[in-house]
Amino acid sequence: MPTDSEQNFEKLYRNPSTKWLRLPVVARGIGDELLRVCDPSTGFICETCEPGDVSLILRAHEKEQSFVKRALELLLEAKFIVSVEGKLYLRKKFERNEERKARHAAHMRDKRNREPGEPREPGELSPGKTDRQTKGSISDPTDPRRVELDTKVRRVFDAWKQDTGHDRAKLDQKRRSRIAARLKDFTPEQLITVIEHRHHDPFLMGKNDLGKVYDGVETLFRDTAQVERLLDLTEPMRPHKAGTEPKQPTTGYTSPTTTFA
Repeated sequence: MPTDSEQNFEKLYRNPSTKWLRLPVVARGIGDELLRVCDPSTGFICETCEPGDVSLILRAHEKEQSFVKRALELLLEAKFIVSVEGKLYLRKKFERNEERKARHAAHMRDKRNREPGEPREPGELSPGKTDRQTKGSISDPTDPRRVELDTKVRRVFDAWKQDTGHDRAKLDQKRRSRIAARLKDFTPEQLITVIEHRHHDPFLMGKNDLGKVYDGVETLFRDTAQVERLLDLTEPMRPHKAGTEPKQPTTGYTSPTTTFA
């Protein structure tokens, strides 16, 4: 697989600009070599802009240093390369790297200034996301759909806390996601009814081998089938005795009994 430098080299080779083609062929050849030897991330070429030092990097012969010097002048004039604090860089790669550094520095500065747990400002983008990726997203806290969903989730959660007595429970991300998933198919009123109908299920209320009550959000709203079952559970179920199997329905066919002497 070609490296980043090789890909850029091939792109420049196949799609040269008019400005690039106006340069003498010697300058273009040296420019191609600089593109090949530069750092693929930062565009760094050499610690100095001296033709002798650049010639060493390019492994040019001593008699070719005059060509290297003239080529560097032309490439600097064409802004193909740039001198920054005495160091030589490929201009486009250097500018892209500086932009990345500036974005990262701004993000870290904002992160240090923000209080722990404080949400981002409305319209502020997450690192690495664009306006197109976030526009109209329901994950945006200012989106009316998100506000409506949060209100419904909070209503169901508060009803669950009150009915189960879990006063110290917090609406964490796991519980929020579970309730929100069920709200795609059911109304808040139906989910509140599910919470109330759990009293009709002896197993959920602790009449099981472990004597444990299963009244958590994750259990009551486990999936669509669980919600539908509890919605239909309008009367208390009769608990099965421990160690007994539920009676199987008969089919009307009795197997003949064979007796051996």
